[in-house]
Amino acid sequence: MDNTFPFLTTILFLPIAGLLLILLMKSKYPKAAYPVSIIVSGIALILTAWFGIAGMANHFAHIEEVSWIPSLGAAYRLGLDGISYPMVLLTTIPFFCCFCFFCKS
Repeated sequence: MDNTFPFLTTILFLPIAGLLLILLMKSKYPKAAYPVSIIVSGIALILTAWFGIAGMANHFAHIEEVSWIPSLGAAYRLGLDGISYPMVLLTTIPFFCCFCFFCKS
């Protein structure tokens, strides 16, 4: 998967963006937390599932790397392989299911 879109970074930081959106909307729209949480966790689940399907062709080896401080050799590196992918999937599935369950109650 040699894409320019940072899928791993999106999967990692999307829930934080959803949290900030909920915090900003809390005073004006108090019941907006449920739909926002379902949408954000659903997008993260879809990205994770799509990433897994597309990653099967490359044996689940994917690394995102952006040079941060080149003089020190520091960089932002995020990787996903065949062992860590089920852990990411086992994180996104329960969150989506829990948000759907608590929205109904």
